[in-house]
Amino acid sequence: MRALRNGLRPILCAAICLFGIAVAIPPCQAATLLDVPLKPWTYFETNRDWLYTDIEKLVTAGVVGPWVLNTKPMSRIEMARIVSLAIRKIREDEIGRFTHRSDLEPLLYRLMEELAPELDALGVGRPGGGAGLAWLSLQPLWKVQARGAWAQDAVTPENNQGLRLNSGFSGLLDFSSWLQVGDFLSGYIHPEFQVDEDDYQGRIVEGYLKLKVWNLSLLAGRESVWWGPGYHGSMLFSNNAPPLNQIRIETAEPIVFPWIFRYLGPTRLELLYARLESERDVPNAMVGAWRVNMTPLPFFEFGFARTVQFGGDGRASLNPIDYLLVLFVSSDDPNSKYNTNQIYSIDGTLRLHDVDRILPLSRDLTLYAEMGVDDTCCESVFWPFKPGYLVGAYFPNLFRRETSDLRIEWAQTTSFSYTNSIYRNGYSYKGFSIGHYIGARGQDLYVRITERLRPNLSLVTEFGYAKVGSTNIQQVRLPREELYYTGAQLTWQPIPALSLFLGYRYQKTNNVDFVDGKEETNNIVQFGITYSFPVWETGQIGRPSPKATEGN
Repeated sequence: MRALRNGLRPILCAAICLFGIAVAIPPCQAATLLDVPLKPWTYFETNRDWLYTDIEKLVTAGVVGPWVLNTKPMSRIEMARIVSLAIRKIREDEIGRFTHRSDLEPLLYRLMEELAPELDALGVGRPGGGAGLAWLSLQPLWKVQARGAWAQDAVTPENNQGLRLNSGFSGLLDFSSWLQVGDFLSGYIHPEFQVDEDDYQGRIVEGYLKLKVWNLSLLAGRESVWWGPGYHGSMLFSNNAPPLNQIRIETAEPIVFPWIFRYLGPTRLELLYARLESERDVPNAMVGAWRVNMTPLPFFEFGFARTVQFGGDGRASLNPIDYLLVLFVSSDDPNSKYNTNQIYSIDGTLRLHDVDRILPLSRDLTLYAEMGVDDTCCESVFWPFKPGYLVGAYFPNLFRRETSDLRIEWAQTTSFSYTNSIYRNGYSYKGFSIGHYIGARGQDLYVRITERLRPNLSLVTEFGYAKVGSTNIQQVRLPREELYYTGAQLTWQPIPALSLFLGYRYQKTNNVDFVDGKEETNNIVQFGITYSFPVWETGQIGRPSPKATEGN
């Protein structure tokens, strides 16, 4: 009863907050609800869509003001609202604050071209307001991607939504489709077919329905989630594992609370429940998680999140209220239904613009950090016991050149990270860590340099060192896989709808499969083509002009 009383209080507060959000916040303007995927369809980025990086550059430059960026995925309409705000501020710049930022022009043109339907719905550049939406928008084929890969030995690329490549040649075919009904319902599906020298298989990588009521959205289906500021990994959720089957409720766009709470700045709230696979130590275990992400200052973003692994076959049965209580109540009794695998994270990001006045290395600068704590309390009053952490720096215009950027990131986890004595497979899904790909006792150093040789031609070079551990508690003390890798990737977009890419990675691995002394050298070549189809629409009102949808 004591646990019940303690748990009901935060649940009641959360319910009041959600009700207040739904009633008090004005509805979002009509536009598609589709999320920008955490998949690099054009490969201008490695593990997510290029829109995320360009939006980050725009916000870091100080043109937009405070905005929440570290809870992903973001919707296309939210990104369009960021672009529209930047355009308005630049047009209304009476003191000439942004006149020296001509480097943002190519970036803004790319974003305006890609987000043209959403910007049209918001009325950007159109007298008299937005054009509205067709009552029905249907895209049977949106993006089609054909890829080929050759690997000297079998490899599992990190942050690739559970992709595994066998040795030899592999071929992959992906496509995506979507449906939009009015301004309140979206559907999305992304199948993938893979064939190699020994086998062939297909899977639905992502597929969901998303419903919006006022400024709340409800998603049911399968989708990659990324919580935190990291680029090469995240403590709680990343796209390393296959996307989870989930139900997620969230604020459709950041909100500003009234009264003194307005000082929290734009705030995003998110609640998630997902079911894990049946072939594990505790079949059909559940994952519940919540996140609060806010921007109290124009240059500072803060986030706090907690995830709980609970339930499953053979554990104590749960009633409906227990699904809420487990997010806030814990117990040390091994037989209690509140004995769960708990992880929480705290992250912060500094976005500083025009730092070239004192630091000529870059015009803008982003510094970020995240701490992850797993099933432990405090080593002292002020610091948790054995936390994992991630720190990084991003230079979006290296040497003041808008065509170059540099990212450096370091992450480290401990023997506590992602492990649990009851859920012995740990915080994993289908053999992949749900959080950072390095697992328990891991380390990761990642360096990425991007150079835009031309507006439609990009060269990326990567360097990395990692120690990768297992999340299985019985394997935590085994030798960790030790990786050294370097690679390059060339992406060319001859026309807005067509992208071509070619990539190579050299990778050396020690202690392969956690076997001490087992070594392996791997050469991996990937190549592919992506075509983006114009939008097909039916309906009678608000028909945006057909445009290629990947106009990077």
